[in-house]
Amino acid sequence: MVIWWVFLGICVVIFMIYDAVFKAPERRERAEAQAQWERQHYSGWKLEQKYQYPSESDIERGIFYDRYDSKDCTTRNYPGYDPCPSQQYYVNGVPSEPPVETPATPQKQLKKKR
Repeated sequence: MVIWWVFLGICVVIFMIYDAVFKAPERRERAEAQAQWERQHYSGWKLEQKYQYPSESDIERGIFYDRYDSKDCTTRNYPGYDPCPSQQYYVNGVPSEPPVETPATPQKQLKKKR
């Protein structure tokens, strides 16, 4: 029974070495390619509040979530967070003008046929 557990332990160690040597670089490349694709196709505002209802401490510290770089940042130089870049609007990964909000236009009334 002890030999069986030793054998299983050796198999686990060999699998971990195999995974670290051969599979980890492939996973890292896939993650980097996915992050690059997301940045190239990102559309929307760069900064947003982290939660729908942020806590009062997050508001006081000026903590926002940078959607373009996928990290937290602060507008008030709070320790432990990177400073936030300027707020920008992106379309397909390129900074551009934000969309213009137009007021709702009334629709024309259709004439009734007689």
